[in-house]
Amino acid sequence: MFGGQGTHFYGMGKNFIDHDVVFQEWFEYGDQICKNSTGRSIINTLFSKSIHESQDLVDILITHPAIYIFGYSLYKSLESQGVIPSSILGVSLGEFTGMAVSEVFSFETGLEIVIEQAKLMNSLCNAGRMLVILDDHKSYLSLIHSLDLEISAYNFDKSFAVSGSVDSIKELSVLLKKRNVIFQSLAVNQAYHSREMDKIKNSLKLFFASYIFNPPKIPIISCANDTSASNYDFEYFWNIIRKPIRFMDAIKKVRLSEHIHIMDLSATGTLANLVKYNLDSRINVDGLSYLLPGKGFVNKGFLS
Repeated sequence: MFGGQGTHFYGMGKNFIDHDVVFQEWFEYGDQICKNSTGRSIINTLFSKSIHESQDLVDILITHPAIYIFGYSLYKSLESQGVIPSSILGVSLGEFTGMAVSEVFSFETGLEIVIEQAKLMNSLCNAGRMLVILDDHKSYLSLIHSLDLEISAYNFDKSFAVSGSVDSIKELSVLLKKRNVIFQSLAVNQAYHSREMDKIKNSLKLFFASYIFNPPKIPIISCANDTSASNYDFEYFWNIIRKPIRFMDAIKKVRLSEHIHIMDLSATGTLANLVKYNLDSRINVDGLSYLLPGKGFVNKGFLS
């Protein structure tokens, strides 16, 4: 599994860069591509103590490529150790990482696409925010509508995310506090998976027109598209960016007849937690692997 925005933090990948040659090679290669394209170094930003202490990690020109590069580098490290997935689940930005792993496009092409998304959002979209609410989304539909917000993710039956303007999210936060509702603000400065993204559609469509994509070599489970694609068109990619993340539905697409081991390759282990809350008796999970920041992989058996 590959995660998207919100699965990042200062220092992510440092332990792997210091101790994993394969990870280091791919991460540094991706960083060089970013420097050539944006003039910014992912590595210098992620591992700079002075930057860490002075500002939140919300700059999309850093976070978007960093998440993509991290996931791909970690996969290449596992691949070199003989780990080959039977299927890939991508969440939002993570689906682009998954498509690179499945050779729908090259690592370099995927990174170009991710950086272009970030540039367009920076130049065309107003600042926004997201927060996750730990409750049933059905109880909040009228409130969300009244604040001109949108549901941007369905995580599990008692967790969903909301996106919108800075002011609307602030107002929602105040109301949730008054109601003693548990919620968490995400470290982002864009209203991902909301109508604000519509501002980049035409420009992004022109950008995509120059690419030719391949059928996936490894099946990809999408959190935005109902079925896996064999031939990709722009609308498939646009759904990943614009439609709400439906993790609840995606995890149900995992083959139910097999015993499986699930690996969360996001930097925070966030997706592993979502798996725990979505598992049911139909899925035979032999193991779940995920990262604890700064400590590496944790491997657990069946989670009851």
